[in-house]
Amino acid sequence: MPVSERSGIDDPANDPPINPQRTLVGSSGLIGDGEGRYLLVHRRADRRYWPDLWDLPGGTVADDEDVDDALVRELREELGVEVESFQFLDTALIKEPASGRRAAINVYAVAQLTGEPANLATDEHDEIGWFTPDEFAAKGVLSAVNSIVRQALDLPIDHAAPGVEHVDMESTWDDIAEHYQAQAGIPTDKIHYGAGTPTENELQLLGDPAGKDLIDVGCGGAQNTIAFKRAGAARALGVDQSAEQLAFSQRLADQEGIEIELLKARVEDLVPLPDDSFDLAFSAYCFQFVQDIQATFRAVHRVLRPGGRFAFCVGHPAYAMFGEEGYDLSKPYFQRDAEFIWPFDDGHVSRMTVVHHTGEDLFDALRLAGFQVERLLEPEFTEREVGNWKRDVERAKSIPRTIIFAARKPEAT
Repeated sequence: MPVSERSGIDDPANDPPINPQRTLVGSSGLIGDGEGRYLLVHRRADRRYWPDLWDLPGGTVADDEDVDDALVRELREELGVEVESFQFLDTALIKEPASGRRAAINVYAVAQLTGEPANLATDEHDEIGWFTPDEFAAKGVLSAVNSIVRQALDLPIDHAAPGVEHVDMESTWDDIAEHYQAQAGIPTDKIHYGAGTPTENELQLLGDPAGKDLIDVGCGGAQNTIAFKRAGAARALGVDQSAEQLAFSQRLADQEGIEIELLKARVEDLVPLPDDSFDLAFSAYCFQFVQDIQATFRAVHRVLRPGGRFAFCVGHPAYAMFGEEGYDLSKPYFQRDAEFIWPFDDGHVSRMTVVHHTGEDLFDALRLAGFQVERLLEPEFTEREVGNWKRDVERAKSIPRTIIFAARKPEAT
């Protein structure tokens, strides 16, 4: 594993003394075989740090050493290869499992090397092997490192928690649409970011929608789609995967005499919408029901015109750590997937899978999709915008309930 003390003899007593307050720093390399497999090394079970663990090859950064130089040196010493070119990917900030010490693992993609990798560090590794990225999690690769690898390879990241079974969201929303809309009672006179949160009419993250073409991603009952059209949008298109939600949307638009467009489509690809079709993109409380947030943001980026703006909100991942009321923890912050039992006032009960993307997940997915992130908001709870939401108001005043991002697609160059 990247952050280990190479003593030459596998006896912790012979390892050099290290300040226990110092963060362990290491450099690791992602080496591919050209056929979709990547090299992992297995740490011996008797090592002081990272025992009995599969991970990317690499090692400790010495006190007087650059992290790039450490990568080249460690791969030469451990595998007998010479690194010719590489690209820095990201840094995994984690805890070393045996000691609990802080660790910063710098992960690189090795683009070119000479020599065939061999296990030269038998005092550290008892096995090396080639595996596909989909095998990394089963081999026990640390999730933070695995996420960096999958992100670099443009693969979906699955943060599923043990025992959380994914349900089909299209059929689930078809089932609850009538119950949800009857209970939510969302108005159409303002553009909402959720209960207790200032509206887009106040925040103006997208600017004036008058004369602009707008897409409402995961529109639900299209209340915000209608509000945008009412505010002067030239075109307002609501997209949702639930036919029942869209049927409600059409009835609501007809009832209010507002002309909008509706499309049944997956938000992960927004097919069949053409590229560069909209000036503005908006979404409210949709993306916590979307597993592949990276693909979704790429799709939004694709359909926006250069210079187009994108604003969205989801439930704040810190608020999601707690149950329905009070401050008892119901899940760790880094557990993305959670089961949600949704009881409605009319007695209907639904079981759903919610994906609590972390702030880092959302920021990185936006950046990798090509967006420039302009603002991140964690609005203080305001009771004048509560609406029909009647849960733990006092807790919502202490912990942000909603997180909002505003981003822009760069102008064409």
